[in-house]
Amino acid sequence: MERRLYSDTLSLEALQRDAAQRLPGFRANYISLPFMPEGGVVLWGTIEPRGPFTSPYGSTVAYDAQTGAHQATSDLREAGLWTRIVDTFRPLHYGTFGGWTVKILWTIGGLTPGALAVTGFVIWRLRRRRRQSAPEFAARPTVSWST
Repeated sequence: MERRLYSDTLSLEALQRDAAQRLPGFRANYISLPFMPEGGVVLWGTIEPRGPFTSPYGSTVAYDAQTGAHQATSDLREAGLWTRIVDTFRPLHYGTFGGWTVKILWTIGGLTPGALAVTGFVIWRLRRRRRQSAPEFAARPTVSWST
């Protein structure tokens, strides 16, 4: 028999309201429920307004999965420099920091290595076939320039 790893009485809306009080401007964009018995409920989100290169999951608020008691808060604005740099990787990786133009450019850039691999294979294959089907050239006679 399977059982849920969080309490039936736990209100996700109440946790979101509490998180917004703990981090003013916090907006939860993802809620992770526990997948192990000792796990907790974590609200992943951002604090508005946010910059274009800030991911929507940089700040977190964690709660106990059975009681709903607050366990930890992580505010990206107070994090170290390296944590903030790593947080920019997500929007840069997925190209979500710009409009449709950036998304199209990121898609083309993402498809480029595959296209180069396919075209490189085709060129290699054509050259190989051409060499195999070409007749062997006879050895040229040596020319002697005698006077």
